[in-house]
Amino acid sequence: MSRLVVNQIQAKTGSEIEIPSGHTIRNNGTAVGFGLSTATDTLPSEGGAATTIVAQGLSKLFVKFNGAGTTVNESFNTGSITDSGTGYHRVNFTNNMNSIHYVTHSTTAHNYGVSNNGWSSGVASDNGTNGMTTSTVQLSHGNSGGNNADPTAVHVSLDGDLA
Repeated sequence: MSRLVVNQIQAKTGSEIEIPSGHTIRNNGTAVGFGLSTATDTLPSEGGAATTIVAQGLSKLFVKFNGAGTTVNESFNTGSITDSGTGYHRVNFTNNMNSIHYVTHSTTAHNYGVSNNGWSSGVASDNGTNGMTTSTVQLSHGNSGGNNADPTAVHVSLDGDLA
């Protein structure tokens, strides 16, 4: 196979240079078909009947932290964790959400196989939005005995639109 090495390739005005496998570089410098994506790109849905805006399908925050304190194991878009007392943690965002109507997913680790050691975790809210701001979400964790408790690990992700 031959190899061509150049510093610059220029297409004639109004033309395109076809690159193998359907990739194109236009004379205005734009690249087409190289897997580049923008927030407004749309893709066919899994069923093919509708489209999906790429940016809306991406998680806007995730964090895994030790529920006995605020030690973060791994995170994205998480500024810090605040320990608000036994069974309560506040996740503080690096970049704010657009509104308080985002979706929070929260789970906890528990001692599998130990009787009466189940856990629950969710937004600390009496109406679905209390405990949620555009910059933080307050979580509540409890054990199967109905008591607030600090789990071994807390896993959180958010879906919605960033501000």
